[in-house]
Amino acid sequence: MEKVKLVLFFLTLLFCIGEVSTATTNVYVDPPYISKTGKNVGDIISVLVKVTDVNDMAGFQFMLCWDPKVLDYDHDVNTNFADNIWSPGQYFTWDYQINTTGGYYSLAYSKKIAVSEFTGSSNLAQIFFKIKDPGLSYLYSSPLALSLTKMGDSSASPILLDVKSSKYGDNCTDISGPTSGKPDGVVNMRDINFMIQCFNSKPNLSNWSQCNIADVNNDNVVNMRDINIAILQFNKRCMKNC
Repeated sequence: MEKVKLVLFFLTLLFCIGEVSTATTNVYVDPPYISKTGKNVGDIISVLVKVTDVNDMAGFQFMLCWDPKVLDYDHDVNTNFADNIWSPGQYFTWDYQINTTGGYYSLAYSKKIAVSEFTGSSNLAQIFFKIKDPGLSYLYSSPLALSLTKMGDSSASPILLDVKSSKYGDNCTDISGPTSGKPDGVVNMRDINFMIQCFNSKPNLSNWSQCNIADVNNDNVVNMRDINIAILQFNKRCMKNC
C-alpha cells in the first residue's frame, strides 16, 4: 500500500502544476565541463551533481549529458548520498539509466513515507568519467549539461529550482560529419563546406532533397545567412539528449 501511495506521489511530483515555493534552490554540476587540456588519455575525473538551500525535499530527478566523443562513463556513487539525504535504504529508485553511447545519465529518487523530508545542501550523485582520445583536435572539452531536473516537497508540489549547468544551444547548425549530411556533434568546417556546396539551393532545384538541412534559418534558400549562423556557432557542441 505504501509503495502504491508513493507511485501516486511521485507522478504528482513530476507533473503537478500547483503552487511552487518562493525560495530558490540551486542545482548545479561541479565542474561544469571537462577539458582534455593538461590531462592524459585514461585519466579519471570526478563530477558532482549538487543541490544547495533546498527545503522539505521529498524527491528529485535529473539527467546529466556529456559528449561521448570526449568522455567515457566509468562509474558512479549515488546511494550513499540518498542514504545521507533521507535514511539508509528509506527511498525508492524510480529511474537509473546510463547510456554511454548517447552520453547521458538519469537518476530519480523519492523518500519513503516513514522518513522526514530533507532540508539543507547535499551532493545528489558523483559520476566518474574517463578521458578519451577521439583523435580530433577540436574536441578539446565536453560540457556537462543538466536536463529534466525536478524536485518535489512533502505536499507533492514542485520546488522552484535555479539549475546552473553548461548549455547545448538550440538550433545548432551541426548538419554534416565525416559522412556528408550526417551530424558529428560539433559545428565545424564540415558544416560550412556543406553549406557552400549547397549555396543557392532552393526547393525547386534537384539538389534540395540533400541540401535542405543546410537551410538552417528555414527561409527556403541556402545562402550567406545560413553560413553566418554556422560561423557564429563555430566549435559549438550539439548534443541531442539535453
